[in-house]
Amino acid sequence: MTSKFVPPSHQSKRFNCPRCGTFAAHEWRELNYHTGSDEYGQRFFDPIEDKATSRESSNARGERWEASFCSGCDRHSLWIGGTLVFPSMAIGTSVPEPAEGMPTSVEELYLEAAAVLPHSQRAAVALCRASLERLVKVLTPDSHPKSSLDARLVVLHERTTATLAQGLEIIRHVGNTALHGARDDDESVVIYMEGDESELIDVFFVTINGLVDELITRPARLLAVYNSLPAEKREAISRKVQASRTSLAAQGSDDLT
Repeated sequence: MTSKFVPPSHQSKRFNCPRCGTFAAHEWRELNYHTGSDEYGQRFFDPIEDKATSRESSNARGERWEASFCSGCDRHSLWIGGTLVFPSMAIGTSVPEPAEGMPTSVEELYLEAAAVLPHSQRAAVALCRASLERLVKVLTPDSHPKSSLDARLVVLHERTTATLAQGLEIIRHVGNTALHGARDDDESVVIYMEGDESELIDVFFVTINGLVDELITRPARLLAVYNSLPAEKREAISRKVQASRTSLAAQGSDDLT
């Protein structure tokens, strides 16, 4: 161990991890994406490149995407063209900060999506989709562990506004395509992966924050206020709410007869 801070450096073997701050060994891996398979099931992969930079650069290989994995915390940092992008890149003013109450595991992917957004909207979309999936699993603990994102969203639709539900479905659909390959005939994918960046932010980042606010933050604040009331007041409110639910349930039963 060393007491001297060693800043992260491209392809260095040991430095202070930008994720946990520990001086530790790092393993480097070039990031690739699945491009297809042959008749024997052998999968093909190509390196991820920043295509825009590649066209403008004299480097024919383009700006390669790499990850450094810390032996101390077992987490990765993202590098593009030899430059640390995540987590050193501060969240931009255009992307909203993670909503209060966002689970840590969800926030991690949310911030990573914000960090890669200036480099690749496709990568940001895929990370937003992954962030949403983690969030939805937290919000649907009673669903089967192997339930798909689509099935879990159906459960959440009854607990969210119609507008928010639409945004969640957009993230699922476009995010799936970003992860598994775009279809040439899918214009919605083109819009959100290659269109205006502000539009992507409004739909993806704002929607994820909206889900956190609607189902985590606001209920927590209301519960805190409720718990601060005198016991007799809480009991009266509870009786009133239960009576109202019983009445509505009886009315619904009469309507079916």
